Amino acid sequence: MKRPRPAFLVLSGLLLYATQASAGRTLTLTYSLGSTVTRDANLFRLAPDVDPQTAIGSRDRSDTVTTTNLGVVADKELGIQRLKLDLQLSTSRYRQFRRLDNDNYNFSGTWQWVLGRRLHGDLSSSRRTALSGFDDSPVTSRNINTLTVHSGNVHFQVAPDWDLFAVLTQNESMNSAADRQTSNYTSRMIDGGVRHVAAAGHQLTLLRRRVDSALVRQDDIEASGAYALSPMTRLSGAVGRSRRHTESGATGVSSGTTGRLGLDWTPSPKTQFNLAARQEISAAASNFSTSTVVRGLRVGAAWTPTEKTLLQFSADRSTREYANDPIAAATPREDRLRNAGLTFSYRPDRRLSLSLSLRDEARDSNLGAFTYRDRLSAASLQFAF
Repeated sequence: MKRPRPAFLVLSGLLLYATQASAGRTLTLTYSLGSTVTRDANLFRLAPDVDPQTAIGSRDRSDTVTTTNLGVVADKELGIQRLKLDLQLSTSRYRQFRRLDNDNYNFSGTWQWVLGRRLHGDLSSSRRTALSGFDDSPVTSRNINTLTVHSGNVHFQVAPDWDLFAVLTQNESMNSAADRQTSNYTSRMIDGGVRHVAAAGHQLTLLRRRVDSALVRQDDIEASGAYALSPMTRLSGAVGRSRRHTESGATGVSSGTTGRLGLDWTPSPKTQFNLAARQEISAAASNFSTSTVVRGLRVGAAWTPTEKTLLQFSADRSTREYANDPIAAATPREDRLRNAGLTFSYRPDRRLSLSLSLRDEARDSNLGAFTYRDRLSAASLQFAF
């Protein structure tokens, strides 16, 4: 197991110091305990024409997984500063494919600092482990991914409704399975820009971003904003340009226009609808060696019949075009994805919550190995104290 990075030690030390500070300053500890049972009809996302007996050693593509989680959050105020430490532990057990059983953690620490009246920001560090999914990999073996993120941001208020900001983030993704080592990556991202927030809630942001990894560099410029058309309707959107550069002759250069458009409508305090469309250029799901062009449309709705109950629905359709594959002879891949989900939540009091969810998802690909259909159902019980 990797030794903790200095950032983790610094943040943990700051929090421990904070707990010894004067009793008049608030320390809040929140504990949580919960369990989720999920039924997955196509756990390994196998294509319809794949023989499951050959691929996974079973005639049954489905499985039931039980995940139990335990967490603690420490929140400490030090004058106008704030320190927060969050530790979540989980254990997942599979009924049929027991080789996938795993124990994971998610640890994060954040220092929210303030200097004077105009300067503030966050310094944070996190590490989490999780079982990798099988959506984009023909490998059906167990792989634990460790994602470590260090981030810092600073905001300087130049006027009551204008501020300058900069964000620096480093991501490191490591895989335990030998056959997924090629997907390991380290990337660094730096953002900078200016943001305007009007008293009426209107927003405008101008952003410049660069992401660097060993294989590719992506430069983005973007203008985004939000406008309240009425007390019930809010319009948001963005337009930008992305350009990806690689040092490998096999991948070349890709660039294009990106954009988002969203509409949120709240006809009553109990009902909300939203619509969103997007086009973006980003890295592939597994690593930074391949760019994808994503175009999608999403609709959603939420209904709160009582203070204790919530019903949510969402549906999404998108296409993904995989360009500049590092394997020069590879056939360009294009996917069409569809998914719809329904979730019912019940919170009898502030400590206890229950939820039931159903999701149906499908992917059609010009490369048959990536085509699949899946249905998932889950029941969850969470308790906070």
